[in-house]
Amino acid sequence: MSFKRTPDGIEFRVEAREMGSEVDSSGYFILSKRHEIEFSFSGIAFTELDGFLAGNILYELAFSPAALYQSEGQFQVELDSAMGGELSGKFSARSGGVAFIRPVSGESEASVA
Repeated sequence: MSFKRTPDGIEFRVEAREMGSEVDSSGYFILSKRHEIEFSFSGIAFTELDGFLAGNILYELAFSPAALYQSEGQFQVELDSAMGGELSGKFSARSGGVAFIRPVSGESEASVA
């Protein structure tokens, strides 16, 4: 994961894979469809990112419900770290989107416990 905070916004890039229900010979779930995704946000109104590290491994990336944006004009992004709660973070933004999604070449499958 790469993460960049600028005066105008927040940008971060993650590598994502799909986890299916199939397991390999060692009993690990098989991961496929490896992609790099870059998100870009502006109008940052609130951040709680003091312990968040750029080299983090995300367990979950979550966005607040659309109702929050409709009522307050902003939405919240939560970055839940697989490395421990103290490395998680969140922020709110007035706008944001996906800058790009591109397949990652190389290793096509991986496994996780």
